[in-house]
Amino acid sequence: MSEDLLKLVPEPMEDDVNTQVPPFKNLEEESNIRINLKETSTPLFLEKPRKHYNAGRNRKRIIVVGSSGKGGTGKSTTSVLMALAYQKKNDNTVIVDFDLPIGDVPTMLGMSYERSISDFYDVPDELSDEKVRENLLLTYHNGLKVLPALRDLQDMSLVNTGWFVEKLIHHLKSFDVIVVDTGPNFEEATLKLFEMATDIVYVTDDYETTFHNIYQGRCLLEYSGVDVSKIRLAVNRSQDSKQERVSFISNTTAIQNVFFLPYVKEMPNLVDSKDYNVLKQKNHFYNQSLEKLMEHLTPELYGTGMNIEEDKRQPGFFARLFKRGVKK
Repeated sequence: MSEDLLKLVPEPMEDDVNTQVPPFKNLEEESNIRINLKETSTPLFLEKPRKHYNAGRNRKRIIVVGSSGKGGTGKSTTSVLMALAYQKKNDNTVIVDFDLPIGDVPTMLGMSYERSISDFYDVPDELSDEKVRENLLLTYHNGLKVLPALRDLQDMSLVNTGWFVEKLIHHLKSFDVIVVDTGPNFEEATLKLFEMATDIVYVTDDYETTFHNIYQGRCLLEYSGVDVSKIRLAVNRSQDSKQERVSFISNTTAIQNVFFLPYVKEMPNLVDSKDYNVLKQKNHFYNQSLEKLMEHLTPELYGTGMNIEEDKRQPGFFARLFKRGVKK
């Protein structure tokens, strides 16, 4: 391998003494990654013009979905449905399956495990956004980009570090919305994702026992230095959303923002069939509840995030010249 390619090997962070980067692998020889590494060293003046994907009105969002130590709460289903809805809204969304060690997001979407989060381990930091999208991500039929979890459990040690999470998020920087489905346990990588998240969605069942689990998880995140004000609680399969119930849940979990995702009888069949068309109906009660949560997370996508103070700014030079003010 040439010395130019060896220079692209990412160095471990100084404060992460447990992270060791093995020798750079020859990606051209690996059958599961199709990247032309020669193009990564092409001089800038010879490169084709790059497409700027991050053209949405919303600011960058990293939405991490968790369940605080308990599986089976509908966390992955919520992640998938949120990602599909965001893709429809902004056409620039990726969902990352970081449910270690085994995730099922691709299965829920009827897709393969041809790609994996571990594929990013040896990728040069300079790899362009186009090559990341074309070579390292799967594409759902509506354009949603999908990054499956591990193919091989032996890769667990490679991805379960804070260094790897930073590297992965760096390579997904061109997306407006990154939805990350995490596992129920607080792994090193999971804690790093919570730290880097702009928003955290905890999904829980509508049982008092699980509310106590959520509270313990919140305390652990706060102890780990995570800003717990980013947490929104989604009570899944709920049949009661009265205000008294909201107050009780909020007091029990110490989370102020509580949302309810109603029980949908046909949901298991929808997941098994990989057909979520019934939930795409705008007047469907589940879709309305999910959109309420999403609007709270990303108000700018729904036209409710504009700062009304900005209309009170002073008129510019040409406005004053032609005696035209700014609308009040």
